[in-house]
This record gives sequence, structure tokens and C-alpha cells, in this order.
Amino acid sequence: MHFLSLFSFLLICTSLFSKEPAHDLITQDLVHWKIPKGNDQYNWYVVKDGVLQLRSSPNRKHSVLKTKEVFTDFRCSFEFRFIEGNIDSGIELRNNDQIQIGISGSLKRDMTGSPYIPGLGYPKHAKGVDKLLRSKDWNQMTIICEGPRYRVNLADNEIPNDEWWTEENIWGAWHVKNSKTRQIRSCYDATYISNEVGARDESFLLNKSNDIVLIGDSFAEGYGVNLDNTSQKYIEDFTGFNVLNFGVSKNFGIVQYYQIYTNFAKNYKHNKLIIFFLPSNDFGENDYNNWRGSKRYRPYYEKINDNDYKVFIPGDAEKNYKSQTKKIKKILKDYFWSSGLFINLNYNYRIYRAKKKYGNDTFSGYFDTKVDQQEAAIYFIKKIINEANIKTFLVSIPRLQDFEKLKKGANLDEVFWISSLNNLSKKNKKFPFIDLIKYPVSDLENLFLKCDGHWTPKGNKWAAEIISAHLLRN
Repeated sequence: MHFLSLFSFLLICTSLFSKEPAHDLITQDLVHWKIPKGNDQYNWYVVKDGVLQLRSSPNRKHSVLKTKEVFTDFRCSFEFRFIEGNIDSGIELRNNDQIQIGISGSLKRDMTGSPYIPGLGYPKHAKGVDKLLRSKDWNQMTIICEGPRYRVNLADNEIPNDEWWTEENIWGAWHVKNSKTRQIRSCYDATYISNEVGARDESFLLNKSNDIVLIGDSFAEGYGVNLDNTSQKYIEDFTGFNVLNFGVSKNFGIVQYYQIYTNFAKNYKHNKLIIFFLPSNDFGENDYNNWRGSKRYRPYYEKINDNDYKVFIPGDAEKNYKSQTKKIKKILKDYFWSSGLFINLNYNYRIYRAKKKYGNDTFSGYFDTKVDQQEAAIYFIKKIINEANIKTFLVSIPRLQDFEKLKKGANLDEVFWISSLNNLSKKNKKFPFIDLIKYPVSDLENLFLKCDGHWTPKGNKWAAEIISAHLLRN
């Protein structure tokens, strides 16, 4: 028998900024609540002496007790106590978002006070819960709901609400300096910490002339793993070189690689450059035709003629998202980015479109990308090489669907962008082209996170071993 008691369930709303009186929703009966049909006979919900007692059992279907009133922004204060059993409960808010109380069924550990977002997992983790919770006594919790953001206070301990992402530079997405955040999903638990310049890396203060600069998107950043398990750190271990990591997530494409290198990374001493290139994303990330209507502050390209492209930021782009009228949108974007929603939605949408176009085959950035996007990417890769004027390693990163397509008989030699880069590499000794799809691996699926598609620690290590061999040879 699972048994949870809630005491003095108090809501202040409809608005945090109004002077409406508090609503005590737990009286001597359930007049303020909707009881799911057919469940009243089981006596699952009992109010006794101002205490709401909730029961469930493995033999009974889950049900939710809902308020009759609808609230906008609000503060919810209550006390709860565990009676017996393995408690997996919570307070649902908005569209089935939940503040967890008790053991997470998916993570198999206590996540009390942490927000659970369906499809995203736990983007924030309440700190020190094991020391705060009193298993046999009353616990006080306050939930403040402002737009899409939740603040939770458990026994006077507030869940950190760190700002991790900003979008104010000419290249768009970047990390807030000296910031920290944590992502928890079913297949990973990763902490991200930025240094004094906003890079997901250790301090750059001891920068040396023989350092290596790394640019790229989420694969370069090390999405889904802790810093010690990133390809950057494995490269450092294998080679003895120091790698300055300028990788960043959030739909970061080849134009942005060029912008962040020429306007930022180039200023740091280094004698080699590594570009992580992700065909499944990078060909279309800065194609404005894919993003029309978006007001994100990020660069796009426009073709002028066969030999030239213009880089621009849309005039209605919202730099810094400072407008108070756009505050909720900023909160939404900050929150969802830290949990990877935009990345995954964009990726999955491309998969959906590809399935409609190619039947049962999934979209492969290697083989299914439009030629005009390939030409644009090659143009900006050449721009980076010329700007750097040092040994520049381009690392092409295949995803599972790329390997699968190759296995089914797709021919790499017939792909325009691959042949173009191979020819460029033959002509330019400063440009080694490392295509990871040419390096077979026996346990391919173990290289990628099951719930996400980014590299596992093993995948990061696999890539780093290949890259390191090339670095040491060159």
C-alpha cells in the first residue's frame, strides 16, 4: 500500500502579482476537487482533520485528483508526510508537468522537489534532498509557477535555477560565463559548467601557443556526458595536447562555426584547429529557408552567386531577448534548450519528413542532403581554413542512420560534398579530412545514447582515438 498525506494545501492565485486572497483547498471535504469517475468508491481520497490522505496500490489504476479552479501564475504551499510504502507521487502543474514527491519510477531514486517534464525527464535536480527530507515527519514545500518556469522550495532549500544559455554574440548561441546546469534523462545524467569566457571547459587563463582549438555543435560541446567523458578530454589524454573547446549546442551550424572562430576563438593562441562537422544537422542549420519566421539571434546565409554568399542576422531577431513583452518566450527558450528539446524536435522533424519522402528509410545527412546546402557548407569550410591558415582537421560525424544507409549499399564516392572535401584535402596539406564513417566498429549502437542520439562516453572515446592518431601523425 502506497500512502501519502498532504496537509494544508494552499494556493495563492490567479496571479502572483494580484492581490487576490489565498485559497485553502483542503477543507473538511473535497468540494474544491474533481474526483475521477469510478474512483470515489475505493476511498482513495480522504480528508480527515484538515489532512488529505491519498492512497494507491499496484492493483489499482493510477488516477489524479484535480482542482476545480483554473490558475495562471500561482504559489502553492503545503506540507506532506510519507506513511508507508515506496512513494512515487507529485504535484501536477500546467500541461501534466510535475513536481516530484518521492521515488522516480524511471530513475529509481528519490527526486522530491525536482520538476519532471513529460518527454524531457528531469532538467533540474533538487540539491541535498536526502538531508532535507524527513521520512516519518511533515515536510514543507512551496511551488511558485510563473509562466513556464517553476521554482520549488523544499525546507527552505530552493532548487537552483541557473542560467546556462545566452544568445547575444554575432555567432548566436553561447553559454553564460561561469555558469552551471544539469540535465537528467533516462539514459544520462550530465553536469555542464562554463569557464570565465563561457566555454564548456576548464579555465583558458593558461592558454599556450601549442594548444588546439575545437569548434562545432553539441558533439563538440559534449552533450549528454560529463566533461571527463567528452571527446575533447579523451583527445587530451591520448595526445598530451590541450584542447580549447568552443563547441556549443542549440542548432549551431557551419556559418556559426566560421563566426565564432573568426570573432572569438582565433584570438586564443593555438597551432591546430579541429572542426566537428555533423552532416545530419549542419547542412541546414544556417539555411534561412529552414527557419523563416524564427526570431532567434543567429546568423544565416544567402547565396549571392555561384562563388559568394552573404551572412546576415534577420532584422527582427531578438538580441538578448531583453524585451519584457517577450519574457515568457525567453524563459521557454532558456528552459527547453537546457533540456535539449529544440535539438531533438528539430532532429526528429527531419526524420519525419525524410520518412515521408524516402519511405521506410530514415533521413541521412550524408546521403539525403540537398546539393545547394552541400555547396554552401563547403564554401564556409573553405572560409574557415583560409582564415585559420594552420593545420585544420575536419571531422565528419555520422549518426546511426548514416551507418545504416551505408550498410544498405549507399555509395560514399557518389556524394558531392564528400568527394569535394576529399579533393580539397588532397590539394591542401594543411587540411586533413577525417570521415568517421570509414572507421567500422563492432558495437555501433553502444556509441550513441539510446534516448538521444549523441555520443555515449564510449562513443566520445572511439572518436577521440581516431582523431588523436591523425593529430599525432600531423
